[in-house]
Amino acid sequence: MKNYRAEYDKLHINYPVKERNKEAEWWYFDADLDNGDRIVLMYSVNDTRLYPRKPSVRFDLYEKNGQNHSFINEYEEKTATFSREKCDANFADKEWCKDCGDHYEVKAIHDGYEIDLRFYGEVPSWQAGTEGELMRNPKTGEEKAWVVAQPAARVEGKLIKDGQEIAVKGSGYHDHNWMNMDNGAMLDHWHWGKVHTDDLAIDYGIMIPASPYIKPVITLLVEDKNHLYLEPGDEHNKNGEISFELLDEAKEPTLGLTFANRLVIHANTPEIKLDLDIKIDHFVMKDMNELPTGGESAYRYVGNELLVVNRNDHEERYESNSLHEVVFPHKAEK
Repeated sequence: MKNYRAEYDKLHINYPVKERNKEAEWWYFDADLDNGDRIVLMYSVNDTRLYPRKPSVRFDLYEKNGQNHSFINEYEEKTATFSREKCDANFADKEWCKDCGDHYEVKAIHDGYEIDLRFYGEVPSWQAGTEGELMRNPKTGEEKAWVVAQPAARVEGKLIKDGQEIAVKGSGYHDHNWMNMDNGAMLDHWHWGKVHTDDLAIDYGIMIPASPYIKPVITLLVEDKNHLYLEPGDEHNKNGEISFELLDEAKEPTLGLTFANRLVIHANTPEIKLDLDIKIDHFVMKDMNELPTGGESAYRYVGNELLVVNRNDHEERYESNSLHEVVFPHKAEK
């Protein structure tokens, strides 16, 4: 879609990293598995949640029984390699994510737990702008970018828990972000998540600016195997046909950060009409990281979702539970 090319998912920032407090890049994967577990994998060139920043692999496993496991393996730059042709991030030949043409392969391992999965895209890939840029300053060269290589994917492979191997299948998602700017100077926080049905992929982001004089904005990607209904910055957004509500704002007591506990997203276009209502069911991650490099504090939660979709005068209703995030970037110290 939009003339997407595999090279958009390559390494973009300087490597070795030159501006360690500004440059960052990571490949993100998540999956809902048929055994009831959920996994999140993040392969970072310059992890914004470490001090000092360095390459890392983060592996989060949220088990069906309610147990949560968060692992991180840190690497020195000399032991990690990244391709400038496509997604191919390798960490000491122990963990990796790579584009294999018709699928992505991911591997992560830590203390008796291991992930070996293949992600097969089910809808077209997408990138912001022409090559991924959400925003770019031509005078300074600063940019922030987002590539959604797999807005929805079929997943299969194996999961090892405490040395026991389990064959798994499921549904997944993969995107890629990079930047060379101080995120915390621009944004107070953002909401991100996705709701996937059997025939529709919805991926969203809601940006809340640091300045009260700048309006919040939504990025919304909605597509199926044959149609791209909505994308960030298209005419539907410009015409005001996409809107959202941030409801039930409250201070979360553990980290003390305030955000909306309920999101409602609306789209009303000639091609598709939808209303997506997301409420927090339970948190799986609360992570406070106030670092001199900027850093991020983040929540990850499972939502209760009600999606009502009207296409071709036919209404469908879906109820689901998916992973969502709220992230608070911190301004870097001078």
